Amino acid sequence: RSDFIAALKQREASLPKLVPKARGLLDNEAALKIAQKKQEKLQRLSKEEHDWKAWFPAKIYTPQSPFPLGIETRTIDVQGEQISFRRMPQGFWDTSPMNHSMWVSQILISQRIYKTVTGNQSSWLEGAQIPAHMMTYSDALHFCNLLSEMFSLPTPYLFSGGSWSCISTEGFRLLNHHEFCYVLTAAGIPMKEEDIYRQAWCSENSQGKIQSIRTKEPNDWGLYDIIGGMEEWVWTEENSSARVGGSWYHDRWAALDLQKKIGSIELKADTIGFRIVLSNMIKEGFKGVSLG
Repeated sequence: RSDFIAALKQREASLPKLVPKARGLLDNEAALKIAQKKQEKLQRLSKEEHDWKAWFPAKIYTPQSPFPLGIETRTIDVQGEQISFRRMPQGFWDTSPMNHSMWVSQILISQRIYKTVTGNQSSWLEGAQIPAHMMTYSDALHFCNLLSEMFSLPTPYLFSGGSWSCISTEGFRLLNHHEFCYVLTAAGIPMKEEDIYRQAWCSENSQGKIQSIRTKEPNDWGLYDIIGGMEEWVWTEENSSARVGGSWYHDRWAALDLQKKIGSIELKADTIGFRIVLSNMIKEGFKGVSLG
């Protein structure tokens, strides 16, 4: 009997060592199956989608307050042409604070508005609601200066010694890269193909040509064509031009591309447009400014 009890105790003592080993083998086998299923799923996705989701961080914005759509809207009149602006809430882009007020134009600057302000048509393509394109980065900054002068505001940009500098943030200006990223992401990024197509013109749905502004749904902050449609000029301190996003010519995942692309200040293309921003909105009633 004593020998039997001793053998039983010896067996019980060995069981805790054997069970985890067996359990580990089972866990490894299950993990292998899960990994294989994930790999099969990734293979079913397009390479562009996989690369995009791997690169894009899950959460990179932090709005500090909700944005009341339909309330914080202002419209300016530019010799009969109207541009509406939405006020962006304060928050953060990654770790960069967006503590300043921003009134961002709901639309890309159109051919008609560009011609009204500068006296020149940006390209041969006709159409009042076609986005202005084939204008250089320098042309976009010059537009901002001219529009600021029309509303008796300080001109934001100065060209000297072969390069541009920002000398004031009080007039109409371009978004900088961090501001653009914040404006695009804080309203929520569409990740499903059908959601992207509802908001963006891209190579998959543009029929290979430039499309009119405001013909797709806006994002949750009421901004049109903030993804797709046109790449957008953004302000950069470097002695070069900078643009962000995708266009009617690029695929759907390029529409969500937030990486800054650097080029010459004289670069122009039919895939690049721009929108404008105002740090402090002009008072209602001044030169055609009204509530939206």
